[in-house]
Amino acid sequence: MNRRTLVALTSVAVAAAVACGGGSNSLGGSLSEVFPLDVSTAHVIRNDQALVVSYEANRGRDIDLVLRFTLALDQLPLQRGRTVKISGTTDAGILRATFLHNAAGEPARVLPSVAVGQFTLDTGGNPGDDTSGSFDVSFVTDGTYGSGRGVSGHFRATAIDGGYGDWIP
Repeated sequence: MNRRTLVALTSVAVAAAVACGGGSNSLGGSLSEVFPLDVSTAHVIRNDQALVVSYEANRGRDIDLVLRFTLALDQLPLQRGRTVKISGTTDAGILRATFLHNAAGEPARVLPSVAVGQFTLDTGGNPGDDTSGSFDVSFVTDGTYGSGRGVSGHFRATAIDGGYGDWIP
């Protein structure tokens, strides 16, 4: 294979990966019919109660919060390589997973409850760790913003400590 052919094949492979939403930080799914799922960066925050993944898009002078995924960790130890269901509620009665969209100039919108969904942690998970994983969800059909749609996401970022340290009232 000559150099020209190799360059052409590599270019095609990279373009295909980008078109399919491949990449460390990406979103895809039918939720794109409600708002754009383009992502510039992602952040991971972890404390004892939750793992939060925030996907942001640089829109010039504005930074949109495309999607914030919050996973309640009540009775759910994070284990690398283990896929867990994220629909329903925790033993304490709070939603296991919540999703929020907040584009500049618009009100923040909480998306419907997860009808069916799963989450997988691939690496890390603790503050300071290179953390990666993915999720795939479908929202309940209830007539609200994002109702009946689905979204999947991949993320990779260094997890930030979301604890508040020692606080004395």
